[in-house]
Amino acid sequence: MKRIFYMLLALLVFPMVALAANETTEWLDKLDKSLANRDTYEKIRVERIDALRNELYQMEKKSETKASDKYFEVMYGLYNEYKSYCYDSAHHYAQKCLTVAQSNNNDDQVVKASNAVAFSLISAGFLTEAYEVLKSIDRKKLSGLQLEEYYEHFSQLWRAQADYVREEPFYTKYITQSNAYLDSLMQIVPKKSVQWWSYKGSRQMRDHEFQQALESFGNVLELCDSDMHQKAMTTSDRVKFIGRIPNDYLRCYYYASDIFAFTSCTKQEAFGIALAEAMYCGSVPVTFTIDGSGVNWVSVNGETCIEVPLGDVKAYAAAIDKLFSDNDLYMKYATAGKERIIKMFTSEKSNKEANAIFKELIDL
Repeated sequence: MKRIFYMLLALLVFPMVALAANETTEWLDKLDKSLANRDTYEKIRVERIDALRNELYQMEKKSETKASDKYFEVMYGLYNEYKSYCYDSAHHYAQKCLTVAQSNNNDDQVVKASNAVAFSLISAGFLTEAYEVLKSIDRKKLSGLQLEEYYEHFSQLWRAQADYVREEPFYTKYITQSNAYLDSLMQIVPKKSVQWWSYKGSRQMRDHEFQQALESFGNVLELCDSDMHQKAMTTSDRVKFIGRIPNDYLRCYYYASDIFAFTSCTKQEAFGIALAEAMYCGSVPVTFTIDGSGVNWVSVNGETCIEVPLGDVKAYAAAIDKLFSDNDLYMKYATAGKERIIKMFTSEKSNKEANAIFKELIDL
């Protein structure tokens, strides 16, 4: 076995901060307890959404309330609830907010809603549409949080555009534009605040100043009550931050990796292209059981990977250790994984299946 292990994560996490092993264990235990309550947290979120939707329904029965600030804030609350995990719903409510704000001729609400629409579009990959929305905002009228969100969304937009294009000279051009907005953000937020250190760390990562970025993100952890997942990742002595992997080199890292730790945990992961790419290169996945997701269809538990119960981080770690310690099992899954991708998910296979479906529809 190659004995090289890169954990490629579906979500961006802070880089590692070297802390004592006992603190690592403490945070992992807290993470385990937090994830054990995942269903409770999800239930609370659903209850909040249901309450907001019911409030909105009651307001919509009275035409006069549709022009009120409260009506706008309820819809914006729904946008906030959805924006981290359901982009379609987030965009729906952001767009409704914008319509109401424009109808009311409320400039502050128009800016707030436009920023929300832009964020939902960027998150869903509609970059041209997001650019048009952001360009419609009058920068000169912005200040405070509105200006911060405006700069942040433009930085995200140009970074996403660079990642999409991947070719020079456009990649460097778009990254430079994104960096300029990061620099502007550091000028308008309080120096050495959580936001300032976060933006600074992101900027340092892009400049490949990884040690400095570690220190900046370490300051973020010190200044705020960090998310359990991020804290556990940053304090683990089993995780090494290697920086951004250029797209041209990505396949090399796939081939060099023994294990692909695919940590997606929601059904919004409809397929998992990165998962299929890793399997094609012989990297064995460790996945969570996700009802309604395509992850567990692409990679099959006991045939091409080890799949563990959703949120069970100790079982996830044990699965990684098992693959490292059992070379025969590793080779079995690696071979079967590549065969499954070749058999079911190559572009040739996809084209053949699509053509068959189109032919069937035409013949109806």
